Amino acid sequence: MEKVKKQVNLRKIFIRYIFAFSIGTIALVAFLLILFQIGINTEIILPANYYEKQIESQRNAIVRAEQGDDLILKQYKYVMYDFSGKIIQGNINKNYAGQIWDNIQNNEIGDGKYHYAIMKRNKDICVVVYTLHANYKNPFLQKYLPNPEVCLLVLFILLFVAEVLFLSRYFGKSLSKEMQILKKVTDKIQMEDLDFPVEQSKIIEVNEILNSLVKMKDELNDSLRKQWDMETNRREQIAALAHDIKTPLTILRGNAELLNELMLDSNQGKYNEYILKSVDEMEMYMKSLLDITKCEEGIALQFKQIDLQNFIHNIMEESAICALDKQLNLIKMVKGIPNFIYADEATLKRAIMNVIMNAIEYSPVNGDLIFSIETIDGKVRFIVEDSGRGFTKEEMNSATEQFYRGDRSRNSKNHHGIGLYIAKNFVKQHGGNIFLSNSEKLFGAKVVLEISI
Repeated sequence: MEKVKKQVNLRKIFIRYIFAFSIGTIALVAFLLILFQIGINTEIILPANYYEKQIESQRNAIVRAEQGDDLILKQYKYVMYDFSGKIIQGNINKNYAGQIWDNIQNNEIGDGKYHYAIMKRNKDICVVVYTLHANYKNPFLQKYLPNPEVCLLVLFILLFVAEVLFLSRYFGKSLSKEMQILKKVTDKIQMEDLDFPVEQSKIIEVNEILNSLVKMKDELNDSLRKQWDMETNRREQIAALAHDIKTPLTILRGNAELLNELMLDSNQGKYNEYILKSVDEMEMYMKSLLDITKCEEGIALQFKQIDLQNFIHNIMEESAICALDKQLNLIKMVKGIPNFIYADEATLKRAIMNVIMNAIEYSPVNGDLIFSIETIDGKVRFIVEDSGRGFTKEEMNSATEQFYRGDRSRNSKNHHGIGLYIAKNFVKQHGGNIFLSNSEKLFGAKVVLEISI
């Protein structure tokens, strides 16, 4: 792993975040207070006691003013009462004016919204109402904006949220960058790409995890290499064994066939036929082992454009010949298929024929077998349905596994548990998949081979 000179732990990163957040919040409060003070100094904002001082400075003038002379009062909210509490004039709603008089009678000098400046004059009582919070000097701002304190609070909340988002994004991006190193390592391990350099993080805790992952990677790499060597050795041994056995089997078959040309009695002929039949079975076993070896090695496919109609025709011809012994009714169903597909013809045909041969083997005499081809969502599906007993739940999950024999009632001497396994591997090499179920039409087994067009 690469070495990094400076590393920090998560505790220090968290402390940095808290420190930056605290400094940012203090700076934000200081900025808003300075902004508010500038507003007061430039008289854009009137201080909370502005109207109270203004009214007190004009109290004598208001007391001396004649009734009906409201020039001095028009800049305020006011109401005039006679000594019995009857409203004479004012610019306050009558209902609220009545509430003000009731409050005054109870020796209250304000309510939750306004404070009262009460002035007794010769013929009436004048009450000027005012607020004890900051206001805008400009009437337009005063009318359409909340009071400065509320605006300041709203601005603080917005800037505070912006600060939280900015710091969270900044520190989150920094942590995400370090976590990305972990993700790259785990992704590589998941894809079994184990020969790669590991970048070191600036966070101590992340490096501790990385060190554990590197150890796991190295051990997994060693394990996979050993397993790969064992698998390669096993395949080579199987191939060598099959090749070595082929020579004595050929000699045995040749001698048995020569004996058939001699004048043998019935018992001798019968025993010789047993020999030839056993040779056939042994050759079939060897062929199965070689097929598995080739399938596991992942032979190089030769993709080319295939005439799908001609491809289907050839499969149907071969299937019809194979189905003669059981006199099966072979049904072809084709629906909305393309003229051509891009695939490896030999392996695709082998996969389909493996499925069809299984279906023929498990079908009853004079039964039905459906081979249908359709296109769904950009994929060609080759579907084989037989009229046998169908799959059990266990077989649906395991029938494509290597050497799986399943229920004995679905087995025969010629069944080695590799047909569907090979079909699955060949189809997957085409980027497709295999699906097992039971047929709703024939009530037997149903196998779907699906490949992309």
